[in-house]
Amino acid sequence: MTQPSINPRPVCQHRIILPWLYAVADDLSPRNKHRLGEIAEARFVAKAEDLNFAVAKPWSTRNRYDFIVDSGKRLWRIQLKCTNSLYDGAYQVKAACRIAGQSARSYTPEEIDYIVAYVVPRDIWYVIPLTALKGKIHLRLHPEKIGRHKPKWETYREAWHLLRDPLLA
Repeated sequence: MTQPSINPRPVCQHRIILPWLYAVADDLSPRNKHRLGEIAEARFVAKAEDLNFAVAKPWSTRNRYDFIVDSGKRLWRIQLKCTNSLYDGAYQVKAACRIAGQSARSYTPEEIDYIVAYVVPRDIWYVIPLTALKGKIHLRLHPEKIGRHKPKWETYREAWHLLRDPLLA
């Protein structure tokens, strides 16, 4: 008795690479912060890739950074923050980390290189070097404020170029 010949078929005949990542949100309310964070992460990857940065997400959750961004010159540790609510004329971001059983504290240069803050309703990004924070924990972002004096963090609005050339920071 002869055994039937097994002719393995390739699992995939065509390799398709999809360079875009999209997110759809049904609830961006302040009550659903976890979902808002997931959407901000998806938008961050899409934005950074669109600007020709390579982006990696660490498997481990023990790091203080959310992403690694490759500028072509070096790797940056990015902590992503997002906000969707306007309070007293500003969007507020808490640029701090919490260790179990302790109060919030500022990030250190050993942990991250940049805070990237995303203002969801305005689709505006702030790329802020950790050195510019100088230990500040609460950031008040004023993308709508128009006047003679530019609010402090507006210098870093859409400052993606800082990831390419840190000497501009």
